Amino acid sequence: LFALAGAAGARVSERVDLRAEVRLERRIADDNQPLVRNIPGAAFDLDGASVSVGADYMVTRATSLSATYTYRSGEVVSSTRRNAGIFRASAAIARDPVFGPDTIAYKLDAHSHVIELRLRHALGERSSVNFGVARSFTYGEGGNDYYGNRVTASLLYAF
Repeated sequence: LFALAGAAGARVSERVDLRAEVRLERRIADDNQPLVRNIPGAAFDLDGASVSVGADYMVTRATSLSATYTYRSGEVVSSTRRNAGIFRASAAIARDPVFGPDTIAYKLDAHSHVIELRLRHALGERSSVNFGVARSFTYGEGGNDYYGNRVTASLLYAF
């Protein structure tokens, strides 16, 4: 993974911080053997660009809320069983043995929107408990659209 990013932020009040980031990414896979004639095998080689904007709000000295919106344009990879519709829409196809012998990975051009909310609470100077929820909307070539949710919880401790 190669990435180039630039970020900036500003404290606009005692409790509110704003931030923005621009990011370019390139992922390169080791094996790009074609699975199907006339369709490249580089399903895991991806290029993309994203822009994120967000805000952090300090509820108390120990608790903060964050909201982030990210727009990404570029290639995405997903996995499925073989089917003609995916073959026609894909820029590349490869085997994906992680999900079984009949599964393929395919690459599409897509545009994604991600909305994320996070809550952080400091338990002390070196630790925090963190919760997050994100909703993603991805619109791919050939009407291949994807929607997803992600819920996270973590306990962090710094040594």
